[in-house]
Amino acid sequence: MKKRGFTLVELLVVISIIALLMGILVPALARARALAYQMVCSTNLGGIGKAMILYSQDSEGEFPRAGGPVASWSTLGAVNNIAWLLGWSEEKTFGIPPNNRATVTSCFYLLVKYSMASPKQFVCKGDDNVMLFRPSIFSMPPQNGIFSTWDFGDGAQVWPGECCSYSYHMPFSFIDPRPGHGGDMTNFAVEEVSSGTRPLCADRNPFLDENAINPEAGDNCAAHGGDGQNVLYRDLHVSFEKNPNVGIGEDNIWTYYDGSNDQPPTFIGDDGPPINPEDAYLVNEYQQGNLP
Repeated sequence: MKKRGFTLVELLVVISIIALLMGILVPALARARALAYQMVCSTNLGGIGKAMILYSQDSEGEFPRAGGPVASWSTLGAVNNIAWLLGWSEEKTFGIPPNNRATVTSCFYLLVKYSMASPKQFVCKGDDNVMLFRPSIFSMPPQNGIFSTWDFGDGAQVWPGECCSYSYHMPFSFIDPRPGHGGDMTNFAVEEVSSGTRPLCADRNPFLDENAINPEAGDNCAAHGGDGQNVLYRDLHVSFEKNPNVGIGEDNIWTYYDGSNDQPPTFIGDDGPPINPEDAYLVNEYQQGNLP
């Protein structure tokens, strides 16, 4: 008996069914993967928060701040060694800015350096092009390991912003821009005694993310497709927030409040946000070093 094959109509029906199933399943799988990345990211931030508490217990209640209490934010995007961080030498007493400039990532790296966290905890799977920092490969000179390295990169082979997916509430000193303050140096870093509702860390600030398409339009981070961002609060709980207005007073965690409305942040130099002790202002290093 002659075997009968599929007719063209039957093949088209099978293909159509397969295409329909793919159309249903692929978005569902993509959504499941995004949720998995979101959960891993939340776990990372929770672990970073616990590491910060451990650090603070040995640092008089202060969270990591590279360069000392009066360090300012470096615009170079990387810290190669402690001699550069202190200005001249390891013996130099911490001075006033701009002698000791540090990066946000060098603050995070203190947790790695003192074995309270691992480089893997600073990588969000949803963050495009982020890489795991391996000190033996990326540090300068190459033989340097975790304990002789001061940042997630050297600014030559790799930028620290390429190995750290997270932002940190502004930890550095800056010139107080308020009228009548005469340019005084001030600092509103979050500490162990700060309110538990203060945002401490989060995903990348979209104003400082090469993957963000239009931060002015949505202000959500790019790592989670613009759906929102994981935010670590001072009381160590992590919440996936659908918009960035979650600071005390519902101020935008990516920008500073100037007393009347939210403005895009000032990144370069000593002057800039936050304005008041309870302001939220989370920043990170740009992936490619110097700010765009």
